[in-house]
Amino acid sequence: MLFNYKIGIHLLQSKHPESLPAKKEINPKDNHISFQCESMVAVERRLKELGIPYIQRCVEEGGIYVDQIFFHDPDGFMIEICNCDNLPIVPLADQTFAMAACKRAASVKQQQVPMPVAQVAQATPAPTVAAASQCIPALNPALQRVGGEEAAHISCA
Repeated sequence: MLFNYKIGIHLLQSKHPESLPAKKEINPKDNHISFQCESMVAVERRLKELGIPYIQRCVEEGGIYVDQIFFHDPDGFMIEICNCDNLPIVPLADQTFAMAACKRAASVKQQQVPMPVAQVAQATPAPTVAAASQCIPALNPALQRVGGEEAAHISCA
């Protein structure tokens, strides 16, 4: 997920949405873009209201749990919504340090400060983003749930 790296997102609408391939299976391991939210309960409630199918997952890395919801946008692209603010931001210098940092991420406590909107359009050097993307939690398939069930929101916390 790209968060707090001074990267903006440009949204476009297809001129011919009927020509886009339909996505039916929701697969969290498929290509997707991820967004952080303040309330997973509110997102899940809204998806139910709109009748949008989704899958809920929970991942754990070093004792830190993150809730995830996956669904397709109207064009068939996979979207992830998560409460990723639970994860610490760990700057990674090289491959050797990266693996050690991922394993001890639970012991690292850093405060995330939201970036002002005016800074979103600025670019960040690729090595910073590439290094940060090396710390990816493992999925826990035992905690998967398909949207539309009547059960309350299942949280990792």
